[in-house]
Amino acid sequence: MGDSETLRQRIVDSCPVHDNHLYAYEFDSRTSTLILRTTNPHSDPPEFTDVWFLDVWCHHVECILGGDIIFGIDDSDLVTERTDFESLFDRLKNQGWPRIEKIGESFEEVIQRHHLRVWHISSSYGVDGFVVARERKTVQNQSEAPQKLLPPATV
Repeated sequence: MGDSETLRQRIVDSCPVHDNHLYAYEFDSRTSTLILRTTNPHSDPPEFTDVWFLDVWCHHVECILGGDIIFGIDDSDLVTERTDFESLFDRLKNQGWPRIEKIGESFEEVIQRHHLRVWHISSSYGVDGFVVARERKTVQNQSEAPQKLLPPATV
């Protein structure tokens, strides 16, 4: 029996995370991967669902309160996200965010050339944001949450 069978994971392209609680998120800049770790505390046993964004070009997540309740992770577009987060784009454009590859190129051109998509993260409590990435995968793990991140022991 393989590890994936032992964990009883199911990988699906789309899986509802409506009303799931966000309990962790991770970004690995080495692989350009963002993972939103959620749980449905109302199922018995609790169901854990991870939403993976692959080849992330940029993302923004704000208003993490703890116990955040996801309303949805929906397809969006750059015009909508620029409007919703206008002050963020204005404030960070001189710091090279979001990154542009060629002088004079627009972010829209980058999205088209790299076949990127835009998703909006909304909640009924807490988290708000967006992700620009090539792909989104959802992994349902019906066993248990990954181990908690703990700080290293001090010497």
